[in-house]
Amino acid sequence: MMAAGELAGWEPSGLAFVLSRPQTWDNPWDTSEVLLTAMRNVSNRPDFLREWVKCGLIGLTKDQDTKTATHDAALLIHKMFLQPWINPETISFIIQGLTDARSITTNIGDALLPALERLHKGSVDEYGHWLAKARLTELLSLSTDAAKSTANHVILSTT
Repeated sequence: MMAAGELAGWEPSGLAFVLSRPQTWDNPWDTSEVLLTAMRNVSNRPDFLREWVKCGLIGLTKDQDTKTATHDAALLIHKMFLQPWINPETISFIIQGLTDARSITTNIGDALLPALERLHKGSVDEYGHWLAKARLTELLSLSTDAAKSTANHVILSTT
C-alpha cells in the first residue's frame, strides 16, 4: 500500500478509497501506519488531510456497533494527535475529517472527547496540569468552537 501511495503522490484517491473499506483494517496496526504516513505526506494540504482522516475512520469503524466504533475511532484520533507533525492547523483538519466521517456513517459517537482525554492525561502525567492545559488549548486554537468547548471540558474535569 505504501508504494501505491507514493506513486499517487499521496493524493487521497484510490488508496484512500481502499482505506475506507473495512477489510483493509483486518490488520489495524499496519493499516494505521499507512494512514499516518499518508497524513504526514499531505500535512500541508488541508483538503487532502481531511479526506484521508475521513476515509480511514470510515474503513476502521464500518460494520461495528456504536460503542466499538467510537472507541476505535477515539484510539485512532489519539494516535493521530501524537504525531510529531501535529500543530493547531492539522488538528483542526483532523477534527473536520472526523466530522465528515460521522456525517457519512452513523455508528461513530463522540470520539473527540475520549481522544482529547487520553491526550490531556498523557500531557498532565508528563508535564503537569498547567503546561498540559496550555498545550491542549494551543493545539485546538484553530478548531471549531465545539472542539474548543470539548477541550475546555477535558481540562476542567481532569484531576
